[in-house]
Amino acid sequence: VRGWGGSIPGAKLSVVETGSLVGGGGQAPINVNISGPDQEQLAAIAREVQRIVRETPGAVDVDSTWKEGRPEIRVEVDRLRAADAGLSAAEIAQAARAAIDGEVAGVFREADKEYDIRVRLQGLDERDPQEVGDILVTNARNVSYRLNQLADIRLGVGPTEVRREDRQRLVTVTAGVAGRPVGDVVRDIQARAQGLALPKGYRISYGGEVERMGDTFRDFAFALVLSIVLVYMVLVMLYESYLTPVIRMLSLPLGMIGALLGLLITGKTFNLMSLMGIIMLDGLVAKNGTLLIDYTHTLMSRGLGLREALVEAGVTRLRPILMTSMAMIFGMLPTALAMSEGSEVRSGMAVVLIGGLITSTAMTLLVIPVAYTLVDDFRKWAAARFSALSNAFRIRKGEAL
Repeated sequence: VRGWGGSIPGAKLSVVETGSLVGGGGQAPINVNISGPDQEQLAAIAREVQRIVRETPGAVDVDSTWKEGRPEIRVEVDRLRAADAGLSAAEIAQAARAAIDGEVAGVFREADKEYDIRVRLQGLDERDPQEVGDILVTNARNVSYRLNQLADIRLGVGPTEVRREDRQRLVTVTAGVAGRPVGDVVRDIQARAQGLALPKGYRISYGGEVERMGDTFRDFAFALVLSIVLVYMVLVMLYESYLTPVIRMLSLPLGMIGALLGLLITGKTFNLMSLMGIIMLDGLVAKNGTLLIDYTHTLMSRGLGLREALVEAGVTRLRPILMTSMAMIFGMLPTALAMSEGSEVRSGMAVVLIGGLITSTAMTLLVIPVAYTLVDDFRKWAAARFSALSNAFRIRKGEAL
C-alpha cells in the first residue's frame, strides 16, 4: 500500500499496522516531541530528529507536525529606537494593525441588521515590505515616524499552526513501524538522539504507543504481583500452612519457561497481549500443582507416608492433568495460528498460554514432588533444631538454678 500510494501525485498516504491493542485510531506508534521557546530553533532540531528517525531501520512513514507556512512580513520592533521616539512596542503594533487590518470605528444599522464600520489605510499593499515600512506611527507629542525607522522589517515564513505543551512550543516527529518491534526502533532512535547537542531550554521526549505501552505495562505488572499475592493468601487459608502454597506456586515459574520459549520460537514479541497471557497463566498452570498436592494430602490423611503419597498421587492424577492441559492447549491453537482476520493481535497471548501449559505440565510432576520432600525435610530439620535448642536452654536454666 505504501508503494502504491507513493505513485499518486499530491496524495499523502499513511499506513498504520495493527500490532497491539494499545493506541489505535490511526495514531502513529512513534512520537518524538521536541519542545523549546523558539520556533525556528525547534524546526531545525526537528529536521535533524526527522533525519535520524528516517535512517533508523524499521521506521516508516516519517513525518513532522512542522510545516512551512505561508509567506509573511515580520516586524521586529527595535525597543531602543522606539524608546527614543517616545513609543512602546504595543503602540507601534496597534498603529500597524490599524493601518493593515483596520479598526472598528462604529456600527452601521440598516433595518434589523448591524455592520461594523472598519477604517484602514487605503491602497496599502500588505505584501510589500516597502509599503509596510512607510506606515506612519505618531507619538504623544504628535511627531510621526515611519515604521521602518522604529523596527526591522523583513520577509519570512510563518507556521500554519503553533502547538504548545506545558507553555512550551512543541514540534512532533511521527513514524510508523514495519518489520521490527516498536521498542527496538525507539531504543535505536534514543541512542542516536542522545548525541544531539540541544541548546539550553530544549528537550526531547517520547510519546505515542511507547508512552501508552509503558503506562499499560506498569499497570499489568502491578496486576500480576497483586494476583500472586492474593492467590498466596487464599492458599495459606486453604492449606493452613505458609510453606505449602509456595510449593504449589512453583508452577508459575515453570510455566514462564515455556511461555518465553514459545515467544522465542514463534518470533512473537513480549507485548501487552503476552503479558495478559502470563497473568492468565498464573491461574491455569496452578491447577496441576493443586491437583497433585491436594490428593497427596488426602492419601497422607489415610496413613501413607509423604514419599509414598507423592508417588501414588502422581500416578493417579497424571490422566486428569494431561486431559485438562491438552484440552486447553488445543483450544488455544486456532488463536495462536491467527487463522482469522485481526487474530494476529491475540496470537501472542495464545502462544504464551500454550508454551506455559506444555512446560508446566511436563515439569510439575517432577519438580513439585521434589520440592515437597525438600520442604518437608527442612521442616523436620528446623523442628529438630528448635527442639535441641529448647532442651539446651532448659538444661542451662536448671544448672543456673
